[in-house]
Amino acid sequence: MPVGRLCRRQLFDAYICAVIFAELINTAIEKIVDLVCIDIMQDSLGKPENNDRAMFIKDVSAGAVLVTTLMAVLVGALIFIPKIQSLFVQR
Repeated sequence: MPVGRLCRRQLFDAYICAVIFAELINTAIEKIVDLVCIDIMQDSLGKPENNDRAMFIKDVSAGAVLVTTLMAVLVGALIFIPKIQSLFVQR
């Protein structure tokens, strides 16, 4: 396997792992925020109140996953678009 191909494959695999890792971290952050907010912020009926800070933390965490995913899409496009274009170019 040529070195360039191997590097592209490793880069692609690394970004896929980064997206999965970011999603796992996001899930952990959301569960921790839920746990803290449910224990601390409850109204008289026992329901959790809306907490703007908790929503901000969750939004930032989800934003990190979005940025990681967009970078993975960009890397995938840079790797695969030339290959797809070469299929349609007449020789």
